[in-house]
Amino acid sequence: MKTRFVGSVVAMLLLCLSISAQEVSPTNVNFGDVVVGQTSRQVNVTFTNTGNSDLELTITISGPFAIPVNHCGRGVKVGTHCNVDVTYTPNAEETDAGTLLFNYGQGTVDVPLTGTGVATLTYPTKNKLKGPKDVGISEAGTYVSFYDTVTSKGGTIPDGELVYFTCENSKGGGFRKVPAPVEASVAFLYIYIDQFGTYSCTANYPGDSQFDPSVSNTWNFYSYYGD
Repeated sequence: MKTRFVGSVVAMLLLCLSISAQEVSPTNVNFGDVVVGQTSRQVNVTFTNTGNSDLELTITISGPFAIPVNHCGRGVKVGTHCNVDVTYTPNAEETDAGTLLFNYGQGTVDVPLTGTGVATLTYPTKNKLKGPKDVGISEAGTYVSFYDTVTSKGGTIPDGELVYFTCENSKGGGFRKVPAPVEASVAFLYIYIDQFGTYSCTANYPGDSQFDPSVSNTWNFYSYYGD
């Protein structure tokens, strides 16, 4: 009887470890301010199976949020991970909340989602700059506003047009196809920087084959405090 009881306890402990071992990163997503009716940048969320059995996932999302890319459809083997991309499209000028839910059969892991719908975004005329392409920020994991000059061999880019920037850093982070409105040949960006470091960037102006993407070059996001 005692042996059977001990065996049952061990089995329960192993089951609990399997259930509680699953991880997601990031654990929450704040999209910040997004213009009503427009779709935010895509944020990548990773589910890691650190349990002791292969898992099948059912993923749901609530609120004005969406999953445009889902790489978790084939399940997750032990010790591996899968990714989904999440976006936010506000319907009104208000703060929204939702949940990205990973159901793996034995339990669930949720990622809280937040964002604020606004009528327009306010862009500064300049930032605290260390150099032509160096942008000082107080901490990683924050939204940053900055700007870059854009030109086209086909002529001046009209005010109000959107140029899209894609940037990657040496650590694998970055952002994709972030819209930047143009004013007087200057594109203003409002982006989320998750890591310090140097980002190599390219720009795209849809419909203009003479647009020169090389003007974006690279940016170095450094800490005000010298970290």
